Amino acid sequence: MAKKKKKSYKKRKNNELTSLIVLVAIAICAIVGVSVYQNFKYTIAEKTGKYSKIKFSEMYETRNGVKSVSSTFNSFNGEMVELTGYMAVQSPLDESYVYLVNQPYVSCPFCAIGDVTKLEIIPVYMANGGAIKYTENGVTVRGTLEVAEKVDALEYTTQCRIIADKVTEIIDENADKELQAWYADLNNANMIIDMQTLQMDIEYATNEEYMYDYGTTKASVVDGIVSDFAGGTTTSEDGTELTNIESYLIYIKECPLIIAYYEPEREDLKELNSELIDIFDQQIAVMEKFTEIILEGKAATTVEEKEEIYDKLVALNSENIVVYDAFTAWNNKLRE
Repeated sequence: MAKKKKKSYKKRKNNELTSLIVLVAIAICAIVGVSVYQNFKYTIAEKTGKYSKIKFSEMYETRNGVKSVSSTFNSFNGEMVELTGYMAVQSPLDESYVYLVNQPYVSCPFCAIGDVTKLEIIPVYMANGGAIKYTENGVTVRGTLEVAEKVDALEYTTQCRIIADKVTEIIDENADKELQAWYADLNNANMIIDMQTLQMDIEYATNEEYMYDYGTTKASVVDGIVSDFAGGTTTSEDGTELTNIESYLIYIKECPLIIAYYEPEREDLKELNSELIDIFDQQIAVMEKFTEIILEGKAATTVEEKEEIYDKLVALNSENIVVYDAFTAWNNKLRE
């Protein structure tokens, strides 16, 4: 299984902060989801007319320690299938296709630390080339299953896709409308995708599994990371020249205030809102340390100094993972 190299959000930071925010916003649209997590458990051989019902949990298996598309799923390659799921927010805004996932409240299905190529999603394209209108509700897709590794228009690698004859929206009359509206506000304000982007940016600059994409030695790795995060400059409102990472830190520090602005009235949602602010505060603390290390790296001139910076970056990874786990747990509460 080929693993996709991370789609670099970091390189966007080489432009002004305003450009970064716009580019991130282009990648997403509003999500609201349904209030009850549905596990869409169908027997893969079950027939619905000429379509066979399939499910996400049977998509892949582990062979010789490698996660790959299951033999069962491969047997349906080229067959007519039916799959029920949700549209991820980070689907192309031109509606040319969508990413179908098996649970609601998913902003970017690829933003998962430790597993960049996600088999749990299936892109869906209309057979007639038509647009697929985004919906926060669940959908049932009927069409032809294609099993083959491909890189899509957003440069993500996926192993399966459905060429759909029909996409039917599922209207959930019992959906929690207040929860939907609040979460939609957070997504419209880019709070969810900004958290995911920040966590992934730091992950790829602190995890030794990925750091050598930047160079072949510790010193050259640090040079590459510093160039990515602090190679550009922006000018603040008061005329101060800042590196792009310093500008981004200023923006991230404003996020808890934005989240507080959208505080809902209902007590359980208010608690979730407060928890998200706490998680952002934790992430900001990690970002401050990361920024300090990057700026130290920018000033470093000797190999020995850069190797010390490398070790500091690696040491920071565990702190970033702690916040990532907290954010994941928070996100999962929305599906309970």
